[in-house]
Amino acid sequence: MSKPRVEVDLQLPFGLKATRLDLRAVRLLELIEAHGSMTHAATALGISYRTAWILVDKLQQCGLPLVSAIRGGNINDSRLTPVGHALVDQYRSVERELRTFLARVNEGAIDN
Repeated sequence: MSKPRVEVDLQLPFGLKATRLDLRAVRLLELIEAHGSMTHAATALGISYRTAWILVDKLQQCGLPLVSAIRGGNINDSRLTPVGHALVDQYRSVERELRTFLARVNEGAIDN
């Protein structure tokens, strides 16, 4: 019989309203930065533009500007703000540390 593996879903509360940042939200923010467009980011994530917009709007209700949008003419550009970059970086850092810890637990290096 194999030993059960320990796994978790990481959610970090942040901002004034304790908004929860999870993997889906972080991935959307990363894709917005990579594609420069919320429409393209939503498509890449496999969600509708409306779902993406609602998620970003909910994140921004925390009181911190995470995504900036430039509209006008043929420009429809979305990018992460410095705060958005820092939030994604912080989430990914915690995720790496957690992954390392869980690997040690699952290898039996730490008793659970």
